[in-house]
Amino acid sequence: MDIVFFIIKYIPFWSVPMVIIAGYFSYLYWIKDIREIALIFGVVAFFSFVSLSYWIIAGGPTGSVQYIQQFEKQDF
Repeated sequence: MDIVFFIIKYIPFWSVPMVIIAGYFSYLYWIKDIREIALIFGVVAFFSFVSLSYWIIAGGPTGSVQYIQQFEKQDF
């Protein structure tokens, strides 16, 4: 579980480059009329953007990890 907390804590270090790179390739393949690959890159860019938004709303590195830890401890 430590690797998951590490990935969540440092979301901006992988999310921001992924939004830029995947967004660029999505646009590039969309222009070339290769729609399937463009949509895959678009989904990757959207997921990265949503992850970055969660990180900001949750309160940064410590807040995002604490929220996941609280969610993990809940009984359903």
